[in-house]
Amino acid sequence: MGKNQRRDKIARLISWGHWFTFANIILCLLIGIIYIDSTPSPTTFISTVYLIVNWIGHFAFLPFVFFIILIFPFCLLIPYSKVLRSIAALISSLGIVALIFDALFFRHYGYHLNAYSLAQMAKDAEAAFTGASFVIILMIMLGFLILLGFELLLANYTWKHLSELQHRRLGAPATTVFVLCFFASHSIHVWADAELYDPITQQDDTFPLSYPTTAKTLMSKHGFIEVENYQAQQQKLMSAENIRLRYPHNTLLCSKTSQTQGITLVVFDRLNAEQSQRVGEAANDNGLTQVDIQLLAHPSREGGLFQLLYGLPDFYQETIENQNISPAYLKPLADFGIDVSWHTSPNWPQELGLTQFKTDWNAEPLSSFYPRNENQVNVVLLSHEDINRLPAILGSLGQQRV
Repeated sequence: MGKNQRRDKIARLISWGHWFTFANIILCLLIGIIYIDSTPSPTTFISTVYLIVNWIGHFAFLPFVFFIILIFPFCLLIPYSKVLRSIAALISSLGIVALIFDALFFRHYGYHLNAYSLAQMAKDAEAAFTGASFVIILMIMLGFLILLGFELLLANYTWKHLSELQHRRLGAPATTVFVLCFFASHSIHVWADAELYDPITQQDDTFPLSYPTTAKTLMSKHGFIEVENYQAQQQKLMSAENIRLRYPHNTLLCSKTSQTQGITLVVFDRLNAEQSQRVGEAANDNGLTQVDIQLLAHPSREGGLFQLLYGLPDFYQETIENQNISPAYLKPLADFGIDVSWHTSPNWPQELGLTQFKTDWNAEPLSSFYPRNENQVNVVLLSHEDINRLPAILGSLGQQRV
């Protein structure tokens, strides 16, 4: 193959790669609608405009980056269309599958796949595969093969009709729209970040792998804003006094079952490896079965206790304290006639008292702990120094669930 012939072939492959990427951009835009549908609707006109241009610009940018990093080098190293089309179809299929998984995960949990969400994803997969693992795995494999077949058809179609596509003069206008939307979304976000315009900045985590340009990183370099004033204004806006928390977001609705068995939750402030082993031994001695679940511990005891009691990130702790709000689950439990009692040992740290969250939330001493087998939920707060008390507590529970 001559030098000019090889260069022309590489140029044709790169041109094909652009059209193949364009087709996948359209597919990614369709998947991106799942993210938009999973988030609250924008409240202002400019935030709606930002959402649209960000949607177009971001999902045009992602496939293009994948093309530059993963497909473009093969155009230079392996200038054979059949091999390149197969590689591109496989890479695109894997990327689309990852995007679909992330979109479904985001729709269900409200955040994207990352190292911390792998435990939750593994738990969901284990629950889904139980009892029907072969069928589900077969369906997933079949779905991937269908997607791979579609990508191969797409790759072959764009290759065979490359000349026709080039004469349609669609590439330049589409590229212009994508580029303008990409830069417009970042420009709007810089303005919104500088003005602390929440209807736009609250969309930062809507799309995967999204890192919008901020005023702090861009405008401060050119002296348009002072970092100290910007941070002070941001902290003032995000202070607990300016946050009005709607908790719960909706009324908790549930039906009462015939199961009235009492439940006791035993909470330790912290445990080392040896103490955790002793807890497991005490549970086994009382006929309790360990549940194999993955939990992420909180770095602070106070934050962990707040998240346990309220089911909210500790970002809202100060707001909860200022508004003197009770946990949302207490009202439906009271409506069902289920008594919730709180007991603390003498060794429980004073700085972890329940009154810090709600002024009239008092816990009873551990000496008054007399569990019932029906219509009762007990929360027992123990210090790591109370590890020797655990066997007696577990032994007093009878038929309760722990």
